[in-house]
Amino acid sequence: MTGWPELRLLIERRDTLGVAAALFGLGNGQRKELEKPLRDYERQLRADLEPSSWARQPALAVAGAGILPNATAIAPWLARNRLAEHMWRQDRRSATITIVRDVLVARNVPWLGDLARRLADRLPAGWWEPDLWTLVSELVELTGIDPPDSDAFVVGWVEHHGGDRVSVARDLARDPRYAAFIPRLFEIERVTGSFWDGSLWPRAL
Repeated sequence: MTGWPELRLLIERRDTLGVAAALFGLGNGQRKELEKPLRDYERQLRADLEPSSWARQPALAVAGAGILPNATAIAPWLARNRLAEHMWRQDRRSATITIVRDVLVARNVPWLGDLARRLADRLPAGWWEPDLWTLVSELVELTGIDPPDSDAFVVGWVEHHGGDRVSVARDLARDPRYAAFIPRLFEIERVTGSFWDGSLWPRAL
């Protein structure tokens, strides 16, 4: 079993793949032994304003996904420990999304759909959080639950497509459940504000 000192070292090295490998196959008792020191360590980092503390957040996200006991505990953990490897958003997809998803799937638990809903409720309303939104989207697809229709998730869906008619049609053909979002687009001011003359969205709809 990987002990806390070894796991802490992997987190401090920002080794997300190493953290995932160390957590593979843990039993519930082993996870429980690691939970308290992990929580204490994260609390200490949140009180620390050093930039290096921010850089450890993706590794902390992976650790929380593999150790914390349920969706109720993991949702706020992932919402506050960013998945992006860099402070500023880049065009490329964060590798941490795939690692966190795979760690969660490997646990073979029945509450991933509940986690997707809880994470959707924690998406920020004032801006798009692409990495967290993508994780929710992938959990929705994996579990087969209906896509959350919260304002933040619908706005993220809009941002994800950018009004591109081809990708919108492809997404709806692949998964007709997203057709339920179309009425919601007319109810969210942040979306309707983009329906200006010349915008791609009216033609896409």
